[in-house]
Amino acid sequence: KRLDNEKNEEIPTRVVASFSGEDFAINMNTDSIEYVDGVAVGVTTKSDPAFGIKKEVLEAKGDINLEDVVALRITASGTNVGDRIYFTTKAATGVSESKSFAFNMKPSDELAEYIIYTGTNANWTGIFNSFRLDIIKGPGTFKLKSIDFLGYEEDKLPYTLTVNTTKYKPYFAPVMRNGEIYVAA
Repeated sequence: KRLDNEKNEEIPTRVVASFSGEDFAINMNTDSIEYVDGVAVGVTTKSDPAFGIKKEVLEAKGDINLEDVVALRITASGTNVGDRIYFTTKAATGVSESKSFAFNMKPSDELAEYIIYTGTNANWTGIFNSFRLDIIKGPGTFKLKSIDFLGYEEDKLPYTLTVNTTKYKPYFAPVMRNGEIYVAA
């Protein structure tokens, strides 16, 4: 089941990085975590619980350039939804609302897929450092199966045209024919 919550467009297919199941750990305010069939299941009696990605897992993936990531695909569930994901970069390690995405999770025990387009946040730039995923707001159980960083395939990357080192802003969209790009002059 997929619930797109920001745009109704073609979802990028190239997986830049993927995290699942035991890649996740308690970030804050979560009493316990267990891993069941590849899903991290958190239980809490506190408010504002969150999962994060284990530091050693991130280190093993190497640097992830956020400019390569145009969408996040999250598979999760929770009945008392909080639905916000915070990110930090190596240059800006503090967690803040300005470095977060809200998404409209539907309260449910069933896992569902959510797509978040990263172009909605101007701070999504630099080298990825960490996530904090707030699935629920208060006491309860929540599940996180996966987070995929999605990018465009090479043939779908946008083109940037420059003339004498200045970015060209065409009045009409460029047209591609037989492997060549044509623009109005």
